[in-house]
Amino acid sequence: MKHYARILAAGLMLLSPRLALASTWNIVPDHSSVGFSILYLMGSNIKGNFDRFSGAVDLDDRNIAASKVTATIDASSIDTRVQKRDDHLRNPDFFDVAKYPEIIFVSKCWSRTSNGKLKSSPAT
Repeated sequence: MKHYARILAAGLMLLSPRLALASTWNIVPDHSSVGFSILYLMGSNIKGNFDRFSGAVDLDDRNIAASKVTATIDASSIDTRVQKRDDHLRNPDFFDVAKYPEIIFVSKCWSRTSNGKLKSSPAT
């Protein structure tokens, strides 16, 4: 019986690189962030983030073009560390969170950069 377990374990180890060619990675909010920086008037930058979001990366190493990133951001969770500005950004002048509560990102295409890194573009 131990002999069969060793053969099975060896077979799984040989197959694992092939299984890893297509995988889904969930975005973990505790280890991720969604942030932005906007140039404001006299050259200062306003930085902020969104506190509530989720998403996933579906990666296909054999066919990078078939890979996909999706993310959903709770627009009301915007935080620039200035409450009055955050409230203004939530109103119809900007995000209109009552009408559009979510910001949804879906990648359009993937490519490899010259240094081998992956690059994703948003859908239009």
